[in-house]
Amino acid sequence: MVGRAKRVGVVPNALDFSSDTHRLEKGRTREFTDLREIGLVPEALDLRAYFGAPAQLEDAIARLDALWVVGGNAFVLRRAMSQSGLDGILVTRSHEPGFVYAG
Repeated sequence: MVGRAKRVGVVPNALDFSSDTHRLEKGRTREFTDLREIGLVPEALDLRAYFGAPAQLEDAIARLDALWVVGGNAFVLRRAMSQSGLDGILVTRSHEPGFVYAG
C-alpha cells in the first residue's frame, strides 16, 4: 500500500499533553524501530510546526508515502489537526488511491 520510497510521516501530537521527555523519547524510539522493522522509513511530522500553515503541511505530506499517527489523547490530536490544517488535507487526500493514513 505504501509507495516505493516507503517514507512515513510519524505524527506524535496525540502525546502533546505529556512533559515526560524520557517516556516520550522511549515511545518515539519504539515507534520508529517497529516501522523500520517492517521496511518503512519513518520521519517525524510534528503538526505544531505547521499551525496556521496548511499549505506548508500539504507540501510536507506530498513528499511522504504514508502517515502514521501515534496514539494518545484524541482531543489533543484533534486540536493539532485543526490548527495545522491536517483535518482538511485528510478529507481531500482520502479520495486518492495511493494515500495511506494509519495509526
